[in-house]
Amino acid sequence: MTSSSHPDSSFDFLLQAVQRSGKCDPHAHGITVLNNKQLVEILAAAPRTPEGKPRLRESNFENLTFQDEVVFDGTVFDNGAIFDGVTFEEKASFEGVVFEGDSTFKKTVCKKKVNFSKTVFKSYVDCNQVIFQEEALFNEAIFNDITLFDGAIFESKTVFDKVLFENKSSFHSAIFKGNADFNETSFARETAFNRVIFNTVAIFDKATFDGNAVFDGTTFENVAIFTGTVFSEEASFLGATFKSATSFNRAVFKNLAIFKRTTFDNMAVFDGVTFKNEAIFNGATFKNVAIFTGANLKKISHFEAAVLEEEGRLLWDMKRKRGWRS
Repeated sequence: MTSSSHPDSSFDFLLQAVQRSGKCDPHAHGITVLNNKQLVEILAAAPRTPEGKPRLRESNFENLTFQDEVVFDGTVFDNGAIFDGVTFEEKASFEGVVFEGDSTFKKTVCKKKVNFSKTVFKSYVDCNQVIFQEEALFNEAIFNDITLFDGAIFESKTVFDKVLFENKSSFHSAIFKGNADFNETSFARETAFNRVIFNTVAIFDKATFDGNAVFDGTTFENVAIFTGTVFSEEASFLGATFKSATSFNRAVFKNLAIFKRTTFDNMAVFDGVTFKNEAIFNGATFKNVAIFTGANLKKISHFEAAVLEEEGRLLWDMKRKRGWRS
């Protein structure tokens, strides 16, 4: 690592490039490690927005190591920002950051808490296979374009409360080892949570899915809460497994609801749920109490070959009418 204390150092050349145009590419100057002091100097040297915030353009931090706490709060990234393969050794904060162009964090490792609260991603986002080893916060973030978290690993608590996904989003095969909060989050387009593993509590209270919502093959190891959740288009939980208590209380399914071959190992509560289109539970297995009291059905529901095991109880007498078997 070079030091800014030497007038001819690579870091000084990087600072000059940032001052001239806002372009920040440490690798172009042979730099692979940055500390907090150097990052502060980079942001201080950057051109400013009319509001006085640092503006960086064509930023490339690929495979860089940030060895100290990182604070990018309020920074504006023009024309793309690459953080692929980056290692954040300490806390990293991107609160209120605006990414004007594509932003990529593929295979990035965040060893400490990371904060993207109120961050705005105006273009494509690729966080595939990123690893969050501690708390990851995305409260009130806005994703304007396609957003990918496929294969991401969240090892601690993850918070996406009141987030807005304005385009397609995907968490395919992601693993949430800590609590996953998606309270009041809005998914404006198709959303994929297929083959995801939620090791602890998963909360989607009052979330809204305006596009297709796919949870096919997903495993909920702990409590899953979809209280008051609204699914405007097709919602599919095909082959999903709920191993602990599950709540869809007062959820609204405006289109097709698919629970085909879904397994509920514990209590499944659909109290006050509204199915405005067909609800398909064909081949579903209920191993404990299944509560459908107060359910509002606008069209026929299908329970062909659904299994209510001996220890289970159905609190809504459709057992004979819809093809239940036990």
